Amino acid sequence: MKQSLTQIFTEVLETFGFTVHLRRKPLPLGEEWEAMAVKESGERHLKVADTPEKALVAIIVDAGLTSQDQEVRKAFQEAILKRFPLKPIMPADTSFALLAADAHNPRIRRLVLSGIIFASAGDAKTALDFFRSARNASESPILLTAEAWCLLALGQYEEAIQVSRKALELYPFVPETMLAIAEAHHCLGNTAEAYQWLERARTQAPDNFTAKYLAAKWKKRSRNKKHLN
Repeated sequence: MKQSLTQIFTEVLETFGFTVHLRRKPLPLGEEWEAMAVKESGERHLKVADTPEKALVAIIVDAGLTSQDQEVRKAFQEAILKRFPLKPIMPADTSFALLAADAHNPRIRRLVLSGIIFASAGDAKTALDFFRSARNASESPILLTAEAWCLLALGQYEEAIQVSRKALELYPFVPETMLAIAEAHHCLGNTAEAYQWLERARTQAPDNFTAKYLAAKWKKRSRNKKHLN
């Protein structure tokens, strides 16, 4: 039986010795969720959000991913990756670049880390919300690129192209941004334009893994279309 994200995020915290309590609080126009994580040592985290998953991720970010202890940060990262190994919404290079984005700004960093977690979990919509909130505080080509890949996962190809082009206006040398445009065009049936953007990305980074992955993916997609016809 497939686990919910609430169960998975709870287990991540339990792995590190936290006891987790969730409480739903009805509101006149909806609801909010309160998450509390407590250790025997006395460490305690309390977060409130509009979904239990967001509240739990906020604790994961505070307790682990922004810890001053490098070993703790690494352990939390590995615990998350272990649970979501095969749901790549974004290229790995984009995720790594995001980790370095606005590291000096704690609020933006928390938003970015939350977005990365939800992207890793395959929840493109929630990841997109976090990346957009981060970008509202700090315009960044890498945040725009992350948005574009989330939009691709949601099937919003035209908007993915627009967002990617905006990113390239800010910094024109990011292969993953070009590849987001390439994938969007291929999904829209604009094959020639897709390969033009793929070649631009390859010019920037000849050994880029995502470029190789997309080329193989497109061949498979073309074969499937021929088979259906």
